Amino acid sequence: MSLNIPAEFWDTLGLYVYRYGEYIGKGVRDRCTHHVNAKGYDLEDCVIVARNLERFEGKEPSLLLESFLIETEQPGDNIVAGHYKECFVMSKLSDLVGGWANDQVDNFDPSIPFSWYTDNYETSFRGKISRRETNTVGMYVVSKNSKTGFWLQLYGDVNNEVLHLELRLGSQKKNYQECVDLVPGIEAAIGCKIVQESQGSSMTRWKIDVEDMDKAIEIWTDFFS
Repeated sequence: MSLNIPAEFWDTLGLYVYRYGEYIGKGVRDRCTHHVNAKGYDLEDCVIVARNLERFEGKEPSLLLESFLIETEQPGDNIVAGHYKECFVMSKLSDLVGGWANDQVDNFDPSIPFSWYTDNYETSFRGKISRRETNTVGMYVVSKNSKTGFWLQLYGDVNNEVLHLELRLGSQKKNYQECVDLVPGIEAAIGCKIVQESQGSSMTRWKIDVEDMDKAIEIWTDFFS
């Protein structure tokens, strides 16, 4: 398996845990490939145990462990699935890369009931999304990383109301403070107040104070320019 895996794929893993036989590690981006030369491992043997663990940021550690055990052991008396069970993939890296590559074929679904997304797909969202998920409240889309390393998460409902728009940055980024120093300039450029919500070991989040969906989509569209 080639080490030349696109950066866009690594973005989909977020904070993840990986395994090579008797070795287990955690990281972001292409961290798991560093052992190929350093320890003589074969990338074909790399298994992604869990991904997008930043979703547990700010929650009790016991919640993550409980969710992992329910998903991996499937205890018979637990009738409710653990939180974020989709994070625990237990899949070979090569299989995830292959599945991601297949998903790059446009799978736009015009029937989903979020007109803020379907009406602006071609001009604002196509090619800029790393993840899209729906729940009982609405749908959120997560952007790919910008050149500066930031990414956005936009969450809206079926009535075109903005539930939240967040600016995010990996806390382990090498030039983290340089990126943080860009936030006041971003705030001035978009004309909306930006307030830091949290800073964890893996991710820092800022809330963008915007209530109008048209303005939120404008910010999303301009984010990559």
